[in-house]
Amino acid sequence: MPGVRGSSGVVIVGDGEFGEIAYEYFLHDSLYQVVAFSVEREFRAKDDL
Repeated sequence: MPGVRGSSGVVIVGDGEFGEIAYEYFLHDSLYQVVAFSVEREFRAKDDL
């Protein structure tokens, strides 16, 4: 991509299936690097991703 000098950080909101799919996309098909996941405590489905 023209003008892109490296990866930028991204935070994924959610820890369900969508969050996992988004993580795989950013990991393999994007210049972005996942730096964190964010989820409200009452909606947290798991401790580790």
